[in-house]
Formats: sequence, C-alpha cells, structure tokens
Amino acid sequence: MNKHGDCAILKIQNGWAVCPVCGWARMMRVEPDTKAKRLPVYCKRCRNETIVNIEPESQCQCASAT
Repeated sequence: MNKHGDCAILKIQNGWAVCPVCGWARMMRVEPDTKAKRLPVYCKRCRNETIVNIEPESQCQCASAT
C-alpha cells in the first residue's frame, strides 16, 4: 500500500481496484479517468474500510505492471 499523507493510493489492476489490506482485485470497478481524493472504500472480502486517493496517472502504471 502506497501512503500519501494519511490515505492510501489505490492500486488499479485490469480496471478493478485492489484492496490495500488483503489484495483482493475486485473491490470496486474504476474507469481510467477516475479521480478521487479521500474516498472511503469498503472491501467485502476482508471487511475493512480504507480511505484512499485515486489518481489517473498511477492507474496506468499499475495496469501495465500485471
């Protein structure tokens, strides 16, 4: 999990948000131009809520890393 202040930068894999706690790659669908700051997201798998930042430029790097 990449820290950015007191938030995590959300990793994107094949258009899906990856849970920063358990690594589940189908937490939330994210479009390539999505941008959010301090967004609370909930993972059904590990039942954790995390406040994240979504930055379009980081999505490109994460999507190509798979």
